[in-house]
Amino acid sequence: MRPRPPAGTNRNVAPLVIALLLAASPALAQHYRWDIKTGADEQASGIHLRSRTTVKALNSLYRPHRGADPKVRAYAVEQTIYEVTGQLLMFRLEEDGDVHLVIQDEETEATLIAEIPDPTEVSSDSPWRARIESTRQLFESQFHPTSSRKDGELREITVIGVGFWDRRHGAEGAADNGIELHPVLFYSSP
Repeated sequence: MRPRPPAGTNRNVAPLVIALLLAASPALAQHYRWDIKTGADEQASGIHLRSRTTVKALNSLYRPHRGADPKVRAYAVEQTIYEVTGQLLMFRLEEDGDVHLVIQDEETEATLIAEIPDPTEVSSDSPWRARIESTRQLFESQFHPTSSRKDGELREITVIGVGFWDRRHGAEGAADNGIELHPVLFYSSP
């Protein structure tokens, strides 16, 4: 017979401790599912499905019940390259080196995060490394992002990026269901 834990002991302490460690350590949280975010995972080279959609439509997708697996892409969202046109609400350079964009739906107030990773942090194994690098250079030359929030002036922007289920952590402009486009592989803005 198994001994009982002492009175007042909570068996659910481990998940709480892990959550507290992630919240307390930005370095750990910043690289959440990094290989999947940047295409260094084994499935990335096989992703060819493309879909033109809206910010509103992506916001309405069903989120996996327990979030996404840390090492495997969620079917079909994380195995699709999306093209979205919307309004650039804001952007900034984040602590982890990514450029954080908030795209707003053209007809509603729904928003979505799109991220352009720091190419120096992207593995040479990623089939998208060159595209990430050229997209980042183009964005930096046009918008000059800094760590301060910059207004996107609601200019029209088209973003092409891979679907990604991020954990919901209150990031500015996050979709209600936590979907992002990460990485951004191309953008255009007049």
